[in-house]
Amino acid sequence: MGPRFSSATERAYVRRRDYWLLPFMSIMYFFNAVDRSNLGNAETDGMSKDLGFVGEQHSLLILLFYIPNGLCDLPLNLLAIRLVLDALLASAFSGLVSFGVFQIRDPYVHGWMLLFVIDGALTMIFGVVLFWWLPASPKTA
Repeated sequence: MGPRFSSATERAYVRRRDYWLLPFMSIMYFFNAVDRSNLGNAETDGMSKDLGFVGEQHSLLILLFYIPNGLCDLPLNLLAIRLVLDALLASAFSGLVSFGVFQIRDPYVHGWMLLFVIDGALTMIFGVVLFWWLPASPKTA
């Protein structure tokens, strides 16, 4: 077995990991929730009509989005138990951003297109920053 640590040493170690990793993981979960809610928000702005969806094609789009999400659902739900408020905040944030973006009237770019570009750009920028900022593993945090 490995070396034994005192409970104070272990608490300090866990606290340091939590302070370093948990805020970033919370923000990543926040952007995940924002991205998930965008499909529904875009539908309210007429995305299906603009893309020529007929029948159940919008439902198929949502299904294809949620298949990988369902495969990773258990680990995310275990993490979400600690981050429930982030999910609620993300839904409120996404709705407010969507409302503001949908007020922009442009004959060439629809509101749902801008919504995907804005939220996608925020997610990608944060992802690139975290790729370089976060440690390679929790042990090196």
